[in-house]
Amino acid sequence: MSKVKRRDHSTGKNYKKFIGNKNEGHGFVNKQREHISFQYKKLKRKEDRKQAYLARQAEKLSGTEIKIFSESNSSQPKQQKNKNFYPAKLQNTQKKSEKHVFKRLQEEADRKKKENQKKREELLAKQREREEALEKYKERRQENYKKLNSCVKVFSTLLLIFLLPLPDNSVSGIGMPRKKEELLSEKVQHLMEWNTKKVVLRLNGDKFRQYVKTSPRNYSVILMLTALQAQRQCTVCRHANEEFTILANSWRFSQQYCNRLFFAMVDYDEGSDVFANLKINTAPVFMHFPAKGKPKKGDTMDIHRVGFAAEQIARWVGERTDIQIRVFRPPNYSGTLAVALLFSLVGGLLYLKRNNLNFLYNKTSWGIGAMVIIFAMTSGQMWNHIRGPPFMHRNPHTGQMHYIHGSSQGQFVVETYLVMSLYAAVVIGFILLNEANNLKGDPGKKKIMALVGVGCVAFFFSLLLSIFRSKYHGYPYSFLFK
Repeated sequence: MSKVKRRDHSTGKNYKKFIGNKNEGHGFVNKQREHISFQYKKLKRKEDRKQAYLARQAEKLSGTEIKIFSESNSSQPKQQKNKNFYPAKLQNTQKKSEKHVFKRLQEEADRKKKENQKKREELLAKQREREEALEKYKERRQENYKKLNSCVKVFSTLLLIFLLPLPDNSVSGIGMPRKKEELLSEKVQHLMEWNTKKVVLRLNGDKFRQYVKTSPRNYSVILMLTALQAQRQCTVCRHANEEFTILANSWRFSQQYCNRLFFAMVDYDEGSDVFANLKINTAPVFMHFPAKGKPKKGDTMDIHRVGFAAEQIARWVGERTDIQIRVFRPPNYSGTLAVALLFSLVGGLLYLKRNNLNFLYNKTSWGIGAMVIIFAMTSGQMWNHIRGPPFMHRNPHTGQMHYIHGSSQGQFVVETYLVMSLYAAVVIGFILLNEANNLKGDPGKKKIMALVGVGCVAFFFSLLLSIFRSKYHGYPYSFLFK
């Protein structure tokens, strides 16, 4: 420890202060000791100032100087004062104050110690209370778990008693699940045997209610409602039946074939009550009956929008049943035969005209051939080849034949022939207009040819616009016909 002198400006006295060495470690006891020493010196200085002040006041009142010397230094001169120059009473007071301060500090330390001890005891008591509360909570939770387990055991026992199938000689009301399973297995077995003979199951009213409408059922049914009798004159139904049969054959002879999906049909003349029950008055209609529940809005196929080609029906079936069917069409040799016949005719013609092949350089022949190909492609023949639409449509209510499809998303085969003819007529009109100027001879013939050409273009182009307006509703333009 090092000593440093400091000056008290209030009394003009020098006092010593102990400063700890920085290199030494200070514990809690050293700090308490320094704190007590500092408080003691502070009180001592205060008491000294008070006694000095009282001495000065007494000197003023008596008019005499108070000179107090210690016994050890009584022989020294007047100018050399002792550092402890205090009255005797003041020295006694100083000792008493030191004891009093030390006692107060000791009491303060004891009081703080007691307070800390009390706080520590309170914290321990709270901790014990929390532990006791936690133990009680654990006990209550274990009791609740035991009660819950007992309730679950009772409930599971009752559930097993009421839901487990009993032997056949049990009460009929409790043995119903077993009977339903047997009925379902018999239905599936009968359908599988029937499906091995016919890929499309032909249903009437009773069979429809037995295999399609009545539960239990764990299989889906794709049903086609049609009218195939000749007196119904439904050409669309025959085309739809062909596509439906192709799809059913593809499913029946595929590797994915199972008892989850069956294809069936109901003819109007064999099951009119089915049409009335389903509130259907048109044909053909394709419906999906799911394994569970009733058919929804999406379970009826929109053939006016997507058509009824086998590929389109297979895509719709995949969306409704999650069963993907790859369509296998039977080989069609008609196109191959037509191409072979065409090449035979061309080869025979070239053989007969082998000595005179000037017709190969005829521009008119090549122009006519090119125009025929253009008319076939622009009229929609390729779309017919891909989608396979019906030739025409007969309204089942009025019996009226429709040659033009009423939507821009579809067309009939006869419609392509009509459009091709209109395109050819318009082209002929333009050719007449072009050739009228080059015609030699009577000017009246030129005029008549030009007028005929203008009439052909105007009339047949107006028909094309009217057909376009009937398919694209809201088209604002027209020429001669609406």
